[in-house]
Amino acid sequence: MAAAAENISVDYDLGDIASYPVVASEVIWQGRPVWTTIGTGYAKGGATTPAEATDAFLGFALEKVDNSAGSSGDKNVKVRTRGRAKVAIASAAITDIGKGVYITDDDTFTLTASTNLQVGVVAEWVSTGVVMVKFDAGIKLMT
Repeated sequence: MAAAAENISVDYDLGDIASYPVVASEVIWQGRPVWTTIGTGYAKGGATTPAEATDAFLGFALEKVDNSAGSSGDKNVKVRTRGRAKVAIASAAITDIGKGVYITDDDTFTLTASTNLQVGVVAEWVSTGVVMVKFDAGIKLMT
């Protein structure tokens, strides 16, 4: 194999930020979790499109995107794909560190797997009912 002898131009991704086309008739709110139904590629995040265990978590929205009057793909949403986020989980306690965190919609976090979508794991207990969730949308988390 020959050694490199010249510079090349490389296209880089945005790192921990990605942009996804939003599904038709959807409003995604800043700071809320975003997901997609595997096989569609369109971002969802509203309470009208509940998350399911078979979906793929994309990250947390960095902005509000209103595609309520648009077709799928008319608008894009930027999301943070990796990091830690402070969330409220009603029953969360200090003993929950390391447990999986799941969502049923864009505003409901739970420690119950059932048919819910996993978004991360409890990384830190903040106070009763509040935790820091470690998330990485590129990795399927197992707990």
